[in-house]
Amino acid sequence: MSNEPLKILGSILDDFLEKQSPGNTFWLNSTDDHVAKLAAEKDRIRETLTREGLTYVRGGNIVKGGAVSTISLDESVKKYGLKSVDIEIQRALSQIEQDPHAAAQYAGNVLEAVLKAYLDHKRKAYNTTDTLAELWKSAADVIGLRPADWDNKDLKRIASGLYSIVDGIAHLRNAKSSAHGRSEEQFQNITIKPRHARLAIHSAHTVCAYVLELFE
Repeated sequence: MSNEPLKILGSILDDFLEKQSPGNTFWLNSTDDHVAKLAAEKDRIRETLTREGLTYVRGGNIVKGGAVSTISLDESVKKYGLKSVDIEIQRALSQIEQDPHAAAQYAGNVLEAVLKAYLDHKRKAYNTTDTLAELWKSAADVIGLRPADWDNKDLKRIASGLYSIVDGIAHLRNAKSSAHGRSEEQFQNITIKPRHARLAIHSAHTVCAYVLELFE
């Protein structure tokens, strides 16, 4: 099924859902009915999308499945004004159907941008040439996320899972993404489908949302 209808819907909703409530003026103040009605209409649209298994994400993107991690990450990015992260999120979401290889690459870019933002926030030095794995190790050390340091066996498994996600996304980006030129034979045998790209993106967003929770 073509993803074009969702792109069109996202473009239409973008103008309305990104509209800011007007500030106080001599003819309108923040307590007027207009502000409440605008918020109510936005909520109604989001609830309708949710019932259909869809979620609106800033930038005019309609995400299938309404991933909680994507919503949580989007809220944190907006809260902290992380424009570099926001750019990578929009790039990844916009390419899922058109070029899932590129979307997989951008999932890694989102993760990399978040880790750098976190390390900058914590004033932890890193090299501009550090790989995704190296950035993750630095961030995990600051967070205290090494599985060996956790006593709870279940949490230890979850921590190990985060390491596996980062490792998998790093390898996927290096081996399969559009960061590498493709031969004609490779192009004809593309194995990454949109569902795989969504898996990579949602997995990356889960890690990113957790890291940004620690900005406080």
